[in-house]
Amino acid sequence: MQENNSTPEDNTKTSLEKLVSKIDQLVSVLPIRQVNLNDQLWELNDIAAWFKLAPATVYRFVITRPDFPAPIQPCGSDSSQKRWFVGEVIKWGKLNQSKLPKPRRGRPRKQ
Repeated sequence: MQENNSTPEDNTKTSLEKLVSKIDQLVSVLPIRQVNLNDQLWELNDIAAWFKLAPATVYRFVITRPDFPAPIQPCGSDSSQKRWFVGEVIKWGKLNQSKLPKPRRGRPRKQ
C-alpha cells in the first residue's frame, strides 16, 4: 500500500491553484464590454484634468457658462455630485477652446 505524504495544507494549496487556473480560463473567454467614450460620465476633476486647469477654475469659469453642457445628477438629489457626458464636454471644449481660461504656469521651484 502506498502512503500519501501530502498534508492537508498541500491539498488545499493544490485545490486553490486549480480553482484559480479555472477562473483565469473563464475570464479569458468572457467578452470585455467597452463603454463608448460618448456614454461615459466625467466628474469635475475629470473635466479639469482634460482642460489642464485647476478644479476651482473649472468650477468658477467653465461649467457655469450658459452654453456648457447640462450636468446630470444620478441620484436626482441636489446634493449629489454632478456629472457630464464625456462626448458633450469634449465637443464643447473643441468649439470654445479660445474662450477658456489659460492655465497658469507654476511657481519656479527652488533647486
